[in-house]
Amino acid sequence: MIRKDPYAIAYERENKGRLKAEAEVEALTRATYLKQLALEKVNQQLVAAKEGADAANKVKSDYLANMSHEIRTPMNAILGMSKSCLDLELKDQQYQYISNVYRAAK
Repeated sequence: MIRKDPYAIAYERENKGRLKAEAEVEALTRATYLKQLALEKVNQQLVAAKEGADAANKVKSDYLANMSHEIRTPMNAILGMSKSCLDLELKDQQYQYISNVYRAAK
């Protein structure tokens, strides 16, 4: 039986350990890279979703501002005309109708 040199045995063990550690480091590096790519993709999706939400919010705000203006303009006319009518001599039923219109508009 041929005996191996103890230094050679120690070298082989050390070499195997180093190779195993290098393989683990490479596997972890690869896994980290793949996770980074996945995070970048999710981040891009989040940015796109935020931009879409911001655009939808702007459209909503513009719509509400426009509708508010479109409602206020004729409502001011209704308030003014009904207030003027209440100062006229009206029958009780007419006064009641105009008073209802004024209160509802107010």
